Amino acid sequence: MSAESAIMYIVKEVLLMATKLYTAYCRSFQKAMQAANHVIGYRTPQLLEGEHAFKALIDLLHHQQVTHVCVISDQTICKLGLADDLLANLQAANIGYDLFAQVQPNPTVANVEEGYKVYQSHPKQPLIAIGGGSVMDCAKAIGAKSVHPTKSIVKMQGVLKVGKPIPLLIAIPTTAGTGSETTLAAVITDEKTKHKASINDPHLIPQYAVLDPILTKGLPPSITATTGMDALCHAIESYLNQTYNTAFEDTCALDAIKRIYTYLPIAYAHGDNL
Repeated sequence: MSAESAIMYIVKEVLLMATKLYTAYCRSFQKAMQAANHVIGYRTPQLLEGEHAFKALIDLLHHQQVTHVCVISDQTICKLGLADDLLANLQAANIGYDLFAQVQPNPTVANVEEGYKVYQSHPKQPLIAIGGGSVMDCAKAIGAKSVHPTKSIVKMQGVLKVGKPIPLLIAIPTTAGTGSETTLAAVITDEKTKHKASINDPHLIPQYAVLDPILTKGLPPSITATTGMDALCHAIESYLNQTYNTAFEDTCALDAIKRIYTYLPIAYAHGDNL
């Protein structure tokens, strides 16, 4: 065997061993998180559903004696007028608000810091995120920053690094598919390193999710289709992940698949069919 062949063989064996070690690490981490899931307090948000969900939201804010909120959104949502009804309801109820509508499609660390500056004008105010997954992820990160003002967003990326309750967070999804209104993750990109990672902590799960079908009426058919297919992909992936699934998750996944298969073509063709 030539020296070159010997070196290549050694390199190949080292890479193979490294791959096996990394795979073992990943499997061990997954098993640990599966066990930890029973004690870390995972929950689902309380739902405010239906065509009058915004009224229920205002009643909730009044009940909790909220007088000011911070609304997080993006330019597209505002231009389409999807946030107008929410803002009008807040004004009519004499609830003041700060509006940060500069969330980028993939929020960055700088984007979160910019939103946090807006949030600071009324510390401890509730956060209302209206939009897609990027908007909700940015709002979650702003909430995390509010309880760790001296800690960088990058330092909070990872698992269980928030560690304390964030201000009241209400998520209002305007499309299907994201699911961010139910998750403990906020995906943020470090614009300096281009590294995209998530902050994962049960404290980031929104306390309430507002599901108002009126918000989907203004969506173009193409967006209805792509976000609906996104939801379908999530449901199929969940069902096929039999290694860590529970019976509850399988039931939810199959129900979602059936609903999307039945209703997505109708929603695509008739966007005003609530």
